[in-house]
Amino acid sequence: MTTGILGPAKAVGCMAKISEPVRTVRTGTFDGMQIQADQLYDNYIITLDYGERTMAVVESGFCQKDSRAPQMEIFGTKGTITFVNNGNMNPLDSLEVYLDAPERGIRGWLKPMEWDVPASEMNFFQCKVVQDLIHAIEEDRPVGLPPEHARHVVDIMCTIPEAIKTKSIVPLHTTF
Repeated sequence: MTTGILGPAKAVGCMAKISEPVRTVRTGTFDGMQIQADQLYDNYIITLDYGERTMAVVESGFCQKDSRAPQMEIFGTKGTITFVNNGNMNPLDSLEVYLDAPERGIRGWLKPMEWDVPASEMNFFQCKVVQDLIHAIEEDRPVGLPPEHARHVVDIMCTIPEAIKTKSIVPLHTTF
């Protein structure tokens, strides 16, 4: 999501820890099964350097049982955009904006205006990838995520272990 909003990152850093060396499967056929995982990180804090004055922090892992933290927050010089993790499947209902614009008489949290979303799309936000593919075929255009972008995300993922091992910020090799 961060590269989709901010563009290609220039470097990556990461700290990782093993919080639960023995993990318990919580659902499905193997529910209750214990897995020895003392050599597999389960908690990551990834930093992405976008150059200029822009960076991102991505928290990821397997040890979190649940969270009420925002799914994503974007901090800017005039405010914050947050996608509140409220369990609602419609991301438009999760969007909140903090605007610090005293010159406009606004300083505080706002709920954006109603969005004009066709009823046929209201309950299908999880299907946006398929919808984009359909529109791309109909409009004879590339899909939303070009291969160069995907390659860049893979570059980030493949560089994370080096950043963990060297405890440093590691330059990335790709862009899009």
